[in-house]
Amino acid sequence: DLIEARPDEGGLLVFVKVIEKSGYRTIRLILNPPADQSPESQAILDHLREMGCTHEGADPGFLAIDIPPAVELSAVRAYLISTGQEWEYGDPKYEDLFPDPPPDSADGFD
Repeated sequence: DLIEARPDEGGLLVFVKVIEKSGYRTIRLILNPPADQSPESQAILDHLREMGCTHEGADPGFLAIDIPPAVELSAVRAYLISTGQEWEYGDPKYEDLFPDPPPDSADGFD
């Protein structure tokens, strides 16, 4: 994303607003057990990489999955539902994608 930032009193840049969205989407994923403790959980990350996604996180159990514009969000969603792992939309939010229907527990967690 292209953002606007301004320096604070100490000279550190502080986020102001998003100027232009890049088209990347983010899903938050909780792997249970974490990827470093389970070949099955590591296989989920490997499959997401094969789909074209990348990931980052503070630990191997709680990750942000980056989905580039060329990767179908619906395909990633279907795959994550099939894994039985807990996940949620990060950006765009669930409400942005599905403004009318009520939340379905199969779509992630709150």
